[in-house]
Amino acid sequence: MSPRLALALGPVLQQIAEMTARIKLYDRQLQQTEYPETQAQLKVRGGGHLAALSVVLTLSSRLRFGRSRDVGCYLGLWRRRSQSGDHDTQLCITKSGKPMWS
Repeated sequence: MSPRLALALGPVLQQIAEMTARIKLYDRQLQQTEYPETQAQLKVRGGGHLAALSVVLTLSSRLRFGRSRDVGCYLGLWRRRSQSGDHDTQLCITKSGKPMWS
């Protein structure tokens, strides 16, 4: 890298390094939080601590919902429908809910 470019990009690279260090610190703190409810979500392949904690804190208690499909509706997920005459066809799942889950 040329000296002029290093001088111009130095502050930006410094900020990126500081933000990366903060993110790693927050990730470690997040992994140390103890919510027993997150243990089931952590077993799901591809899920992590942030996703599990988000689900637990958003839903607060699984006892709020009578059926598991009610959770999807609460989050804004439901099947699109095509109603015509005697037919009531359920189509793909549509999303129109909280922006956090988009």
